[in-house]
Amino acid sequence: MAAKKIIVTGFTLYFVMTNIASAQSEFAGAFTQFGLGYGVVSQNSSQTIVASNGSTVLGSSTLGSLNSVVGSLGLGHYWDVHPSWVLGIGADFSPGASSWASFTVNSTTGQPPAQGRTRFSNAMNFYWSPGYLLDADKLIYAKMGYARSTATASSDLLTKSGTLEGFSLGLGYKQTFNDNFYGFVEWKYVRFNPVTDSTTIPYAGTNLIVNATGQPFGNDIILGLGYRF
Repeated sequence: MAAKKIIVTGFTLYFVMTNIASAQSEFAGAFTQFGLGYGVVSQNSSQTIVASNGSTVLGSSTLGSLNSVVGSLGLGHYWDVHPSWVLGIGADFSPGASSWASFTVNSTTGQPPAQGRTRFSNAMNFYWSPGYLLDADKLIYAKMGYARSTATASSDLLTKSGTLEGFSLGLGYKQTFNDNFYGFVEWKYVRFNPVTDSTTIPYAGTNLIVNATGQPFGNDIILGLGYRF
């Protein structure tokens, strides 16, 4: 539902800004861009394994951080709203996956610890972006929007994937090289909504219940090159 609201708001903004825009700055218009950088996701989550009666805790684990190279494909549009200000909408996509992060499930019943791993993939970010022109060819901007990503956990007991949703904030700087090309550097923060999940799995003639809770968040730093149409 949040994604639909942002998309509808984006299209409304598109038509309104198209009607009121007048003089064109160097950043006004449609753009596409590619960036490469480094990201850290703090999973900020834990899980417990309990017996089928729900009262006996058999194991527990804490999910750590994922550190990975981040690739980003983006597209969007800026409009002039003032001689020194622009306003835009856009979307970023990271179709790849982060590196795997390992975790250990420590037994409370004297059994050997079990190993598992997690990763994030297919990240998307839909945003709108106010920007301030430092000069004709220099822009600082902010980003605010809706983010989502797929989280996957894999262990000896089960493999499970789910979609995480949340909000994003960002700050960046762009500078043009000529009429069409520009370079940029950007920081982005994503905080996902709280996660609560419970999965029942058969094991050794009985059932186990895996409960997970947390609220992941992440930070990216991206350097890249863009093209303005």
